[in-house]
Order: sequence, then C-alpha cells, then structure tokens
Amino acid sequence: MCCDPYKAGWVEASDQLVPYLAVNIFVSTPGLAGLYVSGAFSGTLSTVSSGINSMTTCLITDLIQPNELYIFKTKKSERFYKWMGNISSVLFGLACIGFSYIAANLGGILQAALSINGMLGGPTFAIFLLAYFNPWSEPIGVVVGYITGIAIAVWCYIGSTVYPPLPQFTKVLPTEVVGCEGKPEIVFN
Repeated sequence: MCCDPYKAGWVEASDQLVPYLAVNIFVSTPGLAGLYVSGAFSGTLSTVSSGINSMTTCLITDLIQPNELYIFKTKKSERFYKWMGNISSVLFGLACIGFSYIAANLGGILQAALSINGMLGGPTFAIFLLAYFNPWSEPIGVVVGYITGIAIAVWCYIGSTVYPPLPQFTKVLPTEVVGCEGKPEIVFN
C-alpha cells in the first residue's frame, strides 16, 4: 500500500506517525502497541524527571542552604529541606507541564529558542572542557574563544536559515496518497 497517513489526513501532526505506525503494525497482537508507545513515553519521562530533580537540588543546595541565615534567620533541619525539596519538585513539575502546553502553541518561537540554545551550548561546553583539561588557561583567551565560538555558531545559523539545504541533500523521500482508499479501521479485540 502506498499511502502517506499525514498527507491523507489520518493523523493531525507528523509527531503522531510513530504511534500510528505502532498501532497498525501490532494490530494483531493486543497490548504490544501500548507497550511500545509507553516505552517511548517512559524514556521521555525519565529525562524530564531527572531535570526536575536537578533543578530542585540546585535550588536547595546552591541557593537556599548557603543563604539560610539571611533568608530564615535560623538554621533549618534536614526534615525542613526534605519537605522543601518535595514541594519544589511538585512546583517545577507543574511548571514543566505548563511550559509544555505553551511550547506546543509557540511554533516558530520554540524553534528560535532551541536554535539559540544550540548556538550557546557548543561554546559553553567548550569552556567546560577547557576548564577541565586545561585549568591554567588565561581568562582573556577563554573570553575571546567563547565570543568567537558564538560568532561562528551565529554565522552558521544565519547561513542555514538564508540558504537552506537543497532537496537532493535532505534525502526526503517522495510521498503518495495513491493507495489511500479510506481511513483504516483499527479493531481492538
């Protein structure tokens, strides 16, 4: 069958192609499509949960504990910090959920934010590696290298935006709707 489900309108976004494919492939094996899709979601969830844990740890150990005498005027117990960690984890989780709804509707702004993160991420990682392997490097050289790295990344981003790659270099396969006779009914037994 030669049918592109996205072009045929069977799925609303290209993000839905993998779950759609899993359901169609494993239609004769009940439960396997759900296991496949839940595995993909659990991989994403583990990444998000580790990020939330990192944000909570940084908030407490880097911002609140060193300044606890200025903030609370007394030293707090470990039980207090445990509760503060639980509450901040819930708040960071709710913030992540809220930002995911916002990001779903941003489109071009989200792509711009990811591009800026990519442009700054490389030079920042280079500074980290330089500090790890060469701690005696000169600060002025690090700053010049960082600015140069950002300038080259911005130049590459602008170049890729102004001159996108030609179709023969992207290897996009042609899609057809010739075999699309009607939306297939997926029957769950």
